Amino acid sequence: MKLLFVCKANVGRSQIAEAFYEKYSLNPNVKSAGYAPEEWEGKNLDTAQHVKVCMDEEGINVRKKISKKLNKEMADWADKIIVFDSKKQDWPAFLRESGRVEIWEIEDPRYSDLDAHRKIRDAIKGKVEILLKEIK
Repeated sequence: MKLLFVCKANVGRSQIAEAFYEKYSLNPNVKSAGYAPEEWEGKNLDTAQHVKVCMDEEGINVRKKISKKLNKEMADWADKIIVFDSKKQDWPAFLRESGRVEIWEIEDPRYSDLDAHRKIRDAIKGKVEILLKEIK
């Protein structure tokens, strides 16, 4: 299964989900992207302080992961698209119109502290573990 994780900036939630999926899947055919990465687009996560620290605690280095802007080709590639918020009015039309979207309501930790990032990381890890069991 080709899986695409999407959040707003592709810095936190979608990158965390992609990293866990890569670590635990036997066939990690996965990508992540942001529908509005703005100033993050093309930057690596080395400057995402809380994200890199909370993932280091899981033994996963995300520093070299790059924030990418979602495009139609990515969405067309995926068999399943998991989006981390339900504000469909903010999504590009091709994402809103896709019949392969599943929403995981996990809040954006963007302006939160390290403990909040840890809670969100743990919630995402749990969802990815469930997803992997469902896919088997």
